[in-house]
Parts: sequence; C-alpha cells; structure tokens
Amino acid sequence: MQTASCLIDDVLSTVAVKSGYKFTAVGVAGAGGLNVTYTATAVPSVVGQSGQRAFFTDQSGVIRYDASGAAATASSPAL
Repeated sequence: MQTASCLIDDVLSTVAVKSGYKFTAVGVAGAGGLNVTYTATAVPSVVGQSGQRAFFTDQSGVIRYDASGAAATASSPAL
C-alpha cells in the first residue's frame, strides 16, 4: 500500500537508502486506525563519508539533528 500511495519515491519505498543516508519512518495508529503521530529519521550510511549529521522529525514538523552522525532524537537541537 505504501509504495502505491506515491508519497515517497520508489527508491525510499523499497530499500530506504538514498544519497548516502538510511531513512526510517514509523507511524503510530490512533483512534480509528489513522496514524496520528510519527517519527522519521535519516542517518548517514558511513559517518564522515556519505554524510556527517543525522536527522529526526515528528508530527511537530521540527527537524532536529545530531552533529556526530549518531541517531538524532526528539531532544536533539533543532535546525
């Protein structure tokens, strides 16, 4: 279903790796089965080579980062 909805490109919907980053997205179902919250992350495949910073966002729309390339979280600094 996700690949048919055309919300993200074909590469990300199948392998979750693009432009040197590994992407994840997780939705949390609320009432009626609708996703009401989510988290999305992007982490460099090889820190210092494919990218330096890791990124995080959620339903707040704030993009957060970790300068070391480790997984960013909801408590990481905002861009």
